[in-house]
Amino acid sequence: MILYIKSKKIRWMIGIGVPIFGILFGMFLYKFGSPIPCWFRKWTGIHCFGCGSGRAIYDLLHFRILEAMGHNILFVFALPFVMYYLLKMYLQVCLGKDVLPFFSFSSRHIVWMIVVLFLFVILRNIPVVPFSLLAQ
Repeated sequence: MILYIKSKKIRWMIGIGVPIFGILFGMFLYKFGSPIPCWFRKWTGIHCFGCGSGRAIYDLLHFRILEAMGHNILFVFALPFVMYYLLKMYLQVCLGKDVLPFFSFSSRHIVWMIVVLFLFVILRNIPVVPFSLLAQ
């Protein structure tokens, strides 16, 4: 799927605006951390697969990788793939062509990713020491 915008003016605005927004947002997260609480945990008391990702981003921006992994290890491992995908989409919009290769996923791969997400949620909510370390 190629995202193509014909207007050069809009492509320039996106090309300049997205990095500026990203830098400002990164500076905000660096200084204050994530201001968004997990509403799912607040309402249910259960850690979701994203719980701790805000604290993990804060620690990653401060180069504390082990602490970030303690907050949400799945998020830390998935972040490079998500960032690569966002870069790929950004370049598609700005350049009007697909310049970066992407991973090919079969339906089996997607099923396994969903299974891993559900297992992660189940395991991090077991209140026994090795599993409770996943929910710090």
